Amino acid sequence: MDEEESGGLQEPLLLDAREKQQHGKSITTAVFNLSKVIIGAGMMAIPRAYLQIGSVLGTAMLIGVALLIYFTLVVLVRGSAVTGAATYSQLALVTCGGPVMKLLQLAVLAFCFGFGVIYLVIIRDLLLGTPPACNGLLCELFGMDPSGALADPRLVIAAVALLICSPLLLLRSMERLSALNAVGISAIALLAATAAALALQGLAAGTAHSIPAWPQWQLLGPTGGQQLEALTAVLPVLIACYNAAQSLHPLMPLVQPYSEAKMRRVIGLALGVSFGVYWTLSVGAAAAFGEDVEVNVLNNLSVSGLQPLVGPALARLLSWGIRGGYLLSLLASLLLYMHPLRGCLAEMLWPEDALVASTSHLNAAAAAAANSAAGSAQVANSSSGTYAVLPGPQQQQQQQQQADHNPIDDSRVLLSFDSMDQPAFGSWAPGFHFHRSSRSGEAASTAAAAPGWFSRLSAASGASSSSGAAATPADLSAPGAAAAAGTASNAAAAVRGPLRWQQQEQRWYYVLTYGLLAGMVLVAVAASNIWEVLSAVGDLASTIQAFVVPGLIALVLAVRSRAAAAAAAAAAAAAEATAEKEQQQQQDRLLPQSTAGAEAIKPAGDSSSSRRGRGCSCKLLLQLRCDEPLSQELLLRAVHYVGGSFVVALGLALFANGIYQRV
Repeated sequence: MDEEESGGLQEPLLLDAREKQQHGKSITTAVFNLSKVIIGAGMMAIPRAYLQIGSVLGTAMLIGVALLIYFTLVVLVRGSAVTGAATYSQLALVTCGGPVMKLLQLAVLAFCFGFGVIYLVIIRDLLLGTPPACNGLLCELFGMDPSGALADPRLVIAAVALLICSPLLLLRSMERLSALNAVGISAIALLAATAAALALQGLAAGTAHSIPAWPQWQLLGPTGGQQLEALTAVLPVLIACYNAAQSLHPLMPLVQPYSEAKMRRVIGLALGVSFGVYWTLSVGAAAAFGEDVEVNVLNNLSVSGLQPLVGPALARLLSWGIRGGYLLSLLASLLLYMHPLRGCLAEMLWPEDALVASTSHLNAAAAAAANSAAGSAQVANSSSGTYAVLPGPQQQQQQQQQADHNPIDDSRVLLSFDSMDQPAFGSWAPGFHFHRSSRSGEAASTAAAAPGWFSRLSAASGASSSSGAAATPADLSAPGAAAAAGTASNAAAAVRGPLRWQQQEQRWYYVLTYGLLAGMVLVAVAASNIWEVLSAVGDLASTIQAFVVPGLIALVLAVRSRAAAAAAAAAAAAAEATAEKEQQQQQDRLLPQSTAGAEAIKPAGDSSSSRRGRGCSCKLLLQLRCDEPLSQELLLRAVHYVGGSFVVALGLALFANGIYQRV
C-alpha cells in the first residue's frame, strides 16, 4: 500500500519535472535560434562604428535600438495572436492590405536571398583568403597551392553548398538546427571574449588604448561636411544590427507550449545576448587596437594583427579558432535564412492557398478576441462553431499527454504549436488539420464581435473560396451579417485551404529549398563582385521588413483596438444578459415565490459589463487588465502610437539614407 501511494505521488511530480525541463529546453532552443538570426556578418562592422561615435553614444544606441526592436517584435507577436495570422505576410495583409503585403514579401525575398549570396562569398574568402594571397584557412592549415585547381573560388563555393549546406537542409525544422546555432553563438562569444581578453592583457601591460566617450570627428573626416556624411553611413550600422523580424514567425513553433509571455521572454533574452556580444566585442576591440580598428574587425584578429599582442604561436591558434568559429556562424545564419525565404516564396507562388488559409483563421481569432474580452461569460446556441486545431496521427499521443498535465487555453489554440519533424509553412506545424468544431461557450454571436478591420481579408477570401460569395466591408458592418458572411464563405475553405497549403509546401520542399540554394550559388559564382550591390539591396529591404511594416502594424492595431474592444464588450454584455435571463428563469421555476430574492444571487458589482464599461480599448494590443486605471491605459496607448510612428519614420529615413549613400 505504501509503495502504491508513493508511486502515485511520485509519478505526477516526475511528469511535472519533465514538463518543466522540456519547456525550459524549448525556450533555450528558441533563444539560441533567434540570437543566431540577429547576429550575422554585420557584427564585424560594429566595433569601428562604436569607436567613431564614442562609448557614450555607442552604448546608448545599442541599448535604445534593442528596446526599439523589442517593441516591433512584440507587436508582431501580439498582432498574430489577435488576427490569427500564421506568417508575417498574412499579418501584413490582414492589418495593412495587399500592397503592403506584396512590398513585405519582396523585401524579405531580397533580404534573405541577397545575404545568402553574401554569406557564400564571405565563406569563400575565409577559406581561401583575400586574392591574390592565399591566406585563408585551407591555405594555412592544409598548405593548399593558391594556383591549383582546388583553390578555384567557384569550386570552393560549389563544394560548400553541396557538401555542407545541402545535407544540413535535409533537417526541415529550425529545431533540428539548434545544435549548429548553439555552436555558432558559442563561436561568436569566443570572438567577443578574445577581444575582451586582449583588452585586459593590454590593461595589465599598460598598453591598452583609452576608449573615447564622445564622437571622434577626426576619424570621420577632415571637414565638417565629410564628417556629417560619414556619420550618416556609421549610424545605420548600429541601427540595423538587431534585424530578426523575417524569422520570428518560423521560430514560434519552437516554444512549447506556446504563449505570448514565453515568446516575449525569448525575444528579450535573444536581444540581451546580442547586446552582450556587440558591446563586449566593441569595447574589447577599441581598448586593444585603438584607432587601428578596421571596418572589418576580423582583419585585426588575423595572425599579423594578433602577433604583436600574444606572440606568433598563440596568434595562429587564436586566428584559426576565430575564423573557424565565424565560418560556422555564417553557415548557421545562411541555413536559418532559408526558412523565411522558402516560406515567402511559397506564399508568392500559391497566393490563393495562403489567402484561404489565413482567412480560415480570422473568424476563430475574432471569436477568441471576443471571448477573451467577455471573460467567463458563456453564450449558448452555437450554430456556426469555431475552428480548432486538431493534431495528425503522429502527434495525437504527445498532445494528449500535454493536455492531461498542462492544458492549453482554447482561446489561444491557434497559436498552440506542437513539435514538428516535417517542414512547416510559416509557423504552422505539419500534421495539424483544421476542422470546424462547435463547443459549449462559443457561439456565432462571438464572430459578430469581429471589428470591421477583419473584413478586408474576409472579403478577399470570399472570392477565392469555394462559395464564390465575397463579403464586403459593408456587409460585415452588421453584427449578424458578419457572423453569417464569415462562416458561409469560409466553411469549406477551413478544411480545404490549410490542407492544400501544407501539402504544397511539403510537396515542393526540396524543389524550393535546393532551387534557392542553387540560385545563390549561381549568383555567387557568376558575379562574385555583386555582393556590394546585394548588400545595398539587402540593407534597403531590411529597413522595410524590420521597421516600416512593424510600425504600420502597430499603428493599425492601436487604432482598431478601440473598435474591436467595443464590439467585444457589446458581445460580452449581450452574453451576460442572456445568462442572467436564463438564471432568472431557472430561479423562477425552482422558487416561484421568491423571485425577488433571485436577483440578489449575483451581485451587481460582479457584472463583467460594468468592469468592461470602458471597452478595454488596449486589451487586444497591450493585454491590459480591464480594471486598471484609465490614465495607465491612455499612457500605454500613447506609447504605442508614438512607438509605431517613430519606427515608421526611422525606417523611411534609413531607406532614404541608404539610397543617398549608394547614389
